[in-house]
Amino acid sequence: MEPDESPADACTREIQEELGLSIPAGALLCVDWVPASQPWDGGDSCSSSTAGR
Repeated sequence: MEPDESPADACTREIQEELGLSIPAGALLCVDWVPASQPWDGGDSCSSSTAGR
């Protein structure tokens, strides 16, 4: 995922880049997602307050 890119947008972009298909992401794409926060260290994006939701 790129900074400020939603999971759905990232999936749609990857489908286009990898498969050459221009189709939107499906209805079930992501079960749990937390937007990235600074610093952009590539660490775990889930925090203890959102784990298990």
